[in-house]
Amino acid sequence: GKVTGLTLTASGKKIINKWSKVSGATGYEVYRKAKGESYIKVKTVTDGTSYTTVTLSADKYYVKVRAYKKIGSTKFYGSFSDVKSIIVK
Repeated sequence: GKVTGLTLTASGKKIINKWSKVSGATGYEVYRKAKGESYIKVKTVTDGTSYTTVTLSADKYYVKVRAYKKIGSTKFYGSFSDVKSIIVK
């Protein structure tokens, strides 16, 4: 399923990412990009619905998250969340 409820909070040079649990998901992948860059996967989360990125430069960042379910050695992905943006000062 699609990840919903994504919220971003800036705290110093950190971004706190939180989202709603997707029923049946094995884990989540967090993607981030700075203004003018491409998305990169920054974290795979398997033990909850939040992730804190640290030591960021001052910039505007965009974040999206997707859930996955692992069956055997294969991952089946849900849709990405809506993209959220935040400014780190």
